Amino acid sequence: MYRFVIPGLFVTLMAGMAFADSQYKPPAVGTQITWQEPSYETAADAPASKTRVSQVVGQGEDFAIYLFDIGYDVEKPTSFFAEFSGIHVTSCATEMPTAKEREDLQRFWPLQTGASLQIGTEETFLTTYEVGRRTVHSVSQIDGDRPAQLISVKEGDFSSDVMLSLDWGMPVLRSYGNGDNVRAIELFSPTIPANLSEADRVALGECAKLLEE
Repeated sequence: MYRFVIPGLFVTLMAGMAFADSQYKPPAVGTQITWQEPSYETAADAPASKTRVSQVVGQGEDFAIYLFDIGYDVEKPTSFFAEFSGIHVTSCATEMPTAKEREDLQRFWPLQTGASLQIGTEETFLTTYEVGRRTVHSVSQIDGDRPAQLISVKEGDFSSDVMLSLDWGMPVLRSYGNGDNVRAIELFSPTIPANLSEADRVALGECAKLLEE
């Protein structure tokens, strides 16, 4: 059974939401994001895109923990990932960033065009982030245009471009060199705060340690 679904009403976070973009603020626990992404089905009549819903299941000062897809097995740490300062993503089945790397990610805020940051090493896996221009995004017509920042990401030899929502403190669009993109098409925030049970924390693998800090 999916234990992280939070009962009660979810409402769209409206455009009037206040966010100080001088610092990172994680999305609330229970926040759900509907993503539209490419479908790689081989059938001729397969749709060109598909949707999935991810959910925030934990958070801290400099991170949010997500269930990648609410249809995934919640007993497996591979179903979850941590997102640090809205920028750096790590699977809950692997080692978390070091304290120094997390501090560097926090200091990356406020996001300034031209700033760059490297996480990891050449011997392990080096990821480079470079802040692009300030822009706007629109997830829904109701919310309208909202402030965002472009960030270029290079992970080894793999590159992508991210649009980070300054309202939500998370990416809302990731674009790849082949023309594919993964886009948030709905964002919902819970009206009632939620906490994880001890059993839920165990299922989070390495990410559980974040919630013990």
